[in-house]
Amino acid sequence: MKSCHLSVSYWPPENEYNPGIDAGQWGALLQNSAVCGEQQRNILLQMLSLGGEATCTQLAERFGKSANYYNSNMASLARAVHKQTGCPVAAHDDGERTYWPVLFVGRRAPGSQPGAYSWKLREELSEALESLRDSEEEKDSHMNEIGKNTILYGPPGTGKTYHTVNYAVAIIEGTPLEKIRAEPHGDVLARFQSYREAGQIAFVTFHQSYGYEDFIEGIRPVAPNAGEKVAGLSYKVQNGVFKEFCERAERAPDGDTGGDYGFSAHSTVWKVSLGGAGENPIKTDCMKNGYIRIGWDEYGEDLSGETEFKHGGKAILNAFYNVMQPGDIVLSCASVNSFDAIGVITGEAEWGPDFPHMKRFRNVKWLARGLDLKSARFALEKELAAATVYRLKTTPAHVAGVLRALLGTNTPAPPRVFIIDEINRGNISKIFGELITLIETEKRKGKPECVPVKLPCSQSEFAVPDNVWILGTMNTADRSIALLDTALRRRFRFREMMPDSSVLDGIEVDGVPVSGILDTLNRRLEALYDREHTLGHAWFLPLRETPTVERLGAVFRDSVIPLLQEYFYDDYEKIRLVLGDEKRKQTGGPQFFAAEEPDAAELFGTNPDFPLNAACRLNPETLTDIRAYRDL
Repeated sequence: MKSCHLSVSYWPPENEYNPGIDAGQWGALLQNSAVCGEQQRNILLQMLSLGGEATCTQLAERFGKSANYYNSNMASLARAVHKQTGCPVAAHDDGERTYWPVLFVGRRAPGSQPGAYSWKLREELSEALESLRDSEEEKDSHMNEIGKNTILYGPPGTGKTYHTVNYAVAIIEGTPLEKIRAEPHGDVLARFQSYREAGQIAFVTFHQSYGYEDFIEGIRPVAPNAGEKVAGLSYKVQNGVFKEFCERAERAPDGDTGGDYGFSAHSTVWKVSLGGAGENPIKTDCMKNGYIRIGWDEYGEDLSGETEFKHGGKAILNAFYNVMQPGDIVLSCASVNSFDAIGVITGEAEWGPDFPHMKRFRNVKWLARGLDLKSARFALEKELAAATVYRLKTTPAHVAGVLRALLGTNTPAPPRVFIIDEINRGNISKIFGELITLIETEKRKGKPECVPVKLPCSQSEFAVPDNVWILGTMNTADRSIALLDTALRRRFRFREMMPDSSVLDGIEVDGVPVSGILDTLNRRLEALYDREHTLGHAWFLPLRETPTVERLGAVFRDSVIPLLQEYFYDDYEKIRLVLGDEKRKQTGGPQFFAAEEPDAAELFGTNPDFPLNAACRLNPETLTDIRAYRDL
């Protein structure tokens, strides 16, 4: 890193003020969410990308938002650092304390820079930010290695579903997969479960009856609630698991109440009707001039406890004057199930004598206008009521998430992982429908090639968010793999997971290496069938805890032999070859399946002129005879 010597043209001079925070301390402060928020960290990284010096105006022109957004965020961060560390604070000649020099030195902006005053990152802070940026780039590299759409495939028992836990945690935490694999699996599994409970991970299993209605959306019957006087069923469009997961992925993270949009810490979300639904002169005026207006002018400017509300509106006026507060959120109603604007209240209720009617108003900062947002985007299920003003049962986090999706944000949405077990067992065309194209990396929301589709049931536009990762598992021994949709093959990365006998190294049963048993069985299976129909090492892992012949026999009885019967469809000649029965038959050793030639004369009283099938029956005693495994 180049040295950042402070010029005498910057204030405060280094010999007069230094907060005394080294690069290591800055690194810890940047990672401490109680001190440095995500948006503040991003502002610092944006300054670093501009060479380490910028004005607020310059940042606003380059990255969006207002100059005051950058000014207020940096002042807030400097105060938080001072509170956390107790570092000294710079003072002007008149003794007034100034916090921003904790982070920067400053000067009047030269003519080449837009804006009035330029901040320059302190050398130690700049060094910490470079380390953070390198870490973020390394994290992105690891994420790209996994791929947005990945399928783990291989024979049964190779740990595909087991390893989705490692993959999912690596994606969520932005950690190299090898590092996650090196951790105790119990620790990783505990974190996986916590992420799943928090909604960051979802898990489904495909099967032959799984369909579009389960995965994307469909029309479902709804039974009336107890006590409702409604006859029969009603029907409504309901989200499937994947669409619901994608909509949750777009929302702001837990705890994000949209403070950078001006929302208050405990803001309420309000529905407002501005002159009615659709476009009208009142709404146009409100959008143009930054306020909301309501009526009941006949009560006059002053309302009191003695006002007689003969014409109604008492509850609405009380909400507008007494309950609604600056920092609350307003959604402008466009129809009974949609909104056309999002704003934040910036002022108290006032009376506008110059308005011809609807004289009661509040100033509003409109954050987004000209929209067509279905109420379902805010998790609102019922149609909107006709009342002019009322509270909505949604949260600031929902609204902030929608705004971030609409306006973009410098804060990347946290990763979400959707796991599909047995993905090849479902009818991909039937389940994904038109979304099979939208899962492509370059077709995701926010990408230049994104083209949202209009869903047939809800008629809403939909695209897959870029922060959603899809993990699938596929059993190559399943006969349905032959029917695997080529569209799926083209849109997923495939990671093969084959049997790994080294996982079983060191496990012995009465001196017989378990890894050797697996290798022998799999070499025979490859010769008689193919490599896709081998045995996975996971079947034998219980022997790590209890390496007894009884446990080994249970593995063969419950897992190995049933799978061989499935592979060879009761062709016991090949099953006996895999298990070594023919080999031991020559030496008189114990056999899992002893072939008994039938006595035709005894059975039929005659000898037919065609061959008879030998009877093969499992010998339970062989399962616990170590000689059968030693001579395998």
